[in-house]
Amino acid sequence: MASELKMEVIAVLGVTLAVIYLTNKAAGAAKETVQQIIPKIDPTSDQNLAYQGASSIARWLAGREDGTLGDIWYDYVHKGEPDPVTGQPQNYSAEQQAADLKATQQLEAGYHGM
Repeated sequence: MASELKMEVIAVLGVTLAVIYLTNKAAGAAKETVQQIIPKIDPTSDQNLAYQGASSIARWLAGREDGTLGDIWYDYVHKGEPDPVTGQPQNYSAEQQAADLKATQQLEAGYHGM
């Protein structure tokens, strides 16, 4: 009877240790998963899905291979501003200037023709 009780205690202890081990292992895996997910949903992170998606769309629309939505927007808004060193328009090539001038002239001609 005492030997059976010892065996039961050892079995319960073994199962308890196995459950504790597996629980800790699962908790560690869950913690690692959460640590990988948090930057993807953190609104202050530049790695969040919305930021990455918006930047990807902006790169596609602008025909660029690099940059973020903020970079592209800044370049667009500040194009034509003189470079402090050279005095030349920055982020705005002569071809872009000519294309924008032509588009503006076409729009003005269309509006005046109404």
